Amino acid sequence: MKYFLDGIAILIPFILSVLIVVWLVDFFTYPLHLWLSHVVHHRIIIKTLAFVFTVLFITILGFLIQRWALHHYLERLHQIFLRVPIFKTIYKSCYQAIHVLFKKKGRAFSAVVTFEYGNTNGQVVGLIPREENLFENHVPIMHTGPSPLHNLILFVAKDKLNATDIPIENAIRWSVSAGSAPLNNS
Repeated sequence: MKYFLDGIAILIPFILSVLIVVWLVDFFTYPLHLWLSHVVHHRIIIKTLAFVFTVLFITILGFLIQRWALHHYLERLHQIFLRVPIFKTIYKSCYQAIHVLFKKKGRAFSAVVTFEYGNTNGQVVGLIPREENLFENHVPIMHTGPSPLHNLILFVAKDKLNATDIPIENAIRWSVSAGSAPLNNS
């Protein structure tokens, strides 16, 4: 009995989809037959055109629903997350960090550099913000940690910085993953 119900649960969406497509083809067939009956005398051609109209109709409907409903759904989910008492603090800071780091219009950072930090003889990877020329001899370096809540901002002299060819996105991924993601493209 359980297998039968599982089979029905899988078949119902498929059967409903087929029934809707068949209904839409029939729905488009009648007007096409009225408009094209004097030009096209074969019913199979009219049915084929009705099927093409059905595919176009479903595609356009899907596009419009996704544009409107997906945006509306995500906005509503965002508002709900901002109302959950404990969760909203973490969500809000993560949301802001993601929008600053990965915004599409303009980047928050202009380059990835390395520099010596402390007495370890090691190199630290840092991100230079876009507004670096606000300071004359020192550049603010933002080194993000695994959490968007953990940041270390250092002001390093420009002559102490070593330029790299590391993409900004890779440096952010590497930092957020605590060093487990690859830093270079290779």
